[in-house]
Amino acid sequence: MRIVNLATVSVDTTAGGTEIFSAAAARIAASEGMGCVIINPSVEIVLVDPGGSLPSSSIPGAVVGTYANSPFTCPAGVPTVVLHRSGPIRAISSSGTSTVKVGVGEAP
Repeated sequence: MRIVNLATVSVDTTAGGTEIFSAAAARIAASEGMGCVIINPSVEIVLVDPGGSLPSSSIPGAVVGTYANSPFTCPAGVPTVVLHRSGPIRAISSSGTSTVKVGVGEAP
């Protein structure tokens, strides 16, 4: 599987989350045949939908709100592979600030 590393992102505990993968990056990745996102946080994170007028997450299961009500967990130090076609991805850290390494790859 071909993988391309993207910028490292800092994610905190702010409700609504921090964007870790933009819609523009998703379009570029898709045009290059990259169908998954690899997420490797230093502190456990969850993927969320920000709600309101902000762009929403395209991750099934991601919910509006806080860390406590999202079922989509990415454990600390464990690369999580998410099949992804389009749209931004947002995340919230479980505690403090998480350094999140993000990459894209060909779908397995």
